[in-house]
Amino acid sequence: MNHRRVGGVLGGLGPLATAYFLQRIVLATDAQTDQEHIDLIITQRSSTPDRTAAIQGKGPSPKESLNRDISLLVDAGADFITAPCNSSMVFLTDAEQSHGVPFLSIIDETVKAARVRYPQASTLALLATEGTIASGLYREAAEKYSFELIEPDRVEQQQVTDIIYRQVKANQPINEEQFFSLCDTLTARRAEVIITGCTELSVAVEQLGDRGRPIVDSLASLAEATILEAGGKVLATD
Repeated sequence: MNHRRVGGVLGGLGPLATAYFLQRIVLATDAQTDQEHIDLIITQRSSTPDRTAAIQGKGPSPKESLNRDISLLVDAGADFITAPCNSSMVFLTDAEQSHGVPFLSIIDETVKAARVRYPQASTLALLATEGTIASGLYREAAEKYSFELIEPDRVEQQQVTDIIYRQVKANQPINEEQFFSLCDTLTARRAEVIITGCTELSVAVEQLGDRGRPIVDSLASLAEATILEAGGKVLATD
């Protein structure tokens, strides 16, 4: 084990995605005993206002709630902070400076992981909420790592939104055909890598697998980055 650091997790955004995030961390950690797993402090503030609605001007901002929980985590001993929610990053761009602790960005870590896994790729497709896409944060990260970003068209985005809000968040079965049809449509539009840039879509990947599609999942990417930041080791995979 490397030098240990305590991670603070802003959870509840949404609740099931946070549960999968913690499970992913445990299963992806190279550990033989409890003590070799990483240390985390977690909030589960499910009442935090919806991030996409806030970005679109249709609901209250979640920033006050997020900042309150960051303060709780720091006061409890967190050495760094992360949030398993892509759209929350719109409201957390100044979190590191405001609270004086390092912040792991799920967006940056995901695009970085895509570059590592697919070093020759030049195009990324993004599946995410309308709010995350509108923020432009993935476009900035894609440019940083020398990718062209392909975004869903209006009809495709309606299907993405349906999977996120009417299936995963509503605790309904995930439409497998719909999800993989979206992936294939974007691949046909020259996408070499598909990013699941919403942690509800990460739940879909966790339940369905990738079925051979070149998917880089944001929740899995952040989980591995969190393990390393906390001083743990990531389990080697084939």
